[in-house]
Amino acid sequence: MISITLDGKTALITGGGQGLGAETARPPRQAGANVVVTFYEERAGANRVKAEALAAVIGFFGQANYAAARAGFVGLTKFFSRELGRKAITVNAVSPGVVLTDMGKSIPEEVRAGMLKLIPLEKFAGPRDIANGILFLASPMASDITGQTLHVNGGWVG
Repeated sequence: MISITLDGKTALITGGGQGLGAETARPPRQAGANVVVTFYEERAGANRVKAEALAAVIGFFGQANYAAARAGFVGLTKFFSRELGRKAITVNAVSPGVVLTDMGKSIPEEVRAGMLKLIPLEKFAGPRDIANGILFLASPMASDITGQTLHVNGGWVG
């Protein structure tokens, strides 16, 4: 088994105080990273992974503003990967589907049942699933991956 070690790395977690952000902050810390919630530092050799939403890719009824904002983050990920690449800093995004945090559980059951029909793996992701994608992108195994969005959504085909 290959283990991911982030010793000497700093993981910037936005929104790490609750929900998915709080859940995804634990695994990088367990892998040895210094986890920072509100600090940003442009360091050579660093990795940046942003969490995006499925709404940026497929959109949802009545959420034009949310989808546009998330799509903007995808564009910023591309921009920063080009700007920071010369400093050996990778910038990527993780796009979760529905995650069963308090927010995901607040979706009415009948709506979630309809969403589940669009997911080939027939399950919603858990926070650890999203954290695993982030760990991979922040690890040395992803050192040649930048400007990309990793979709962690069970194959949602919207």
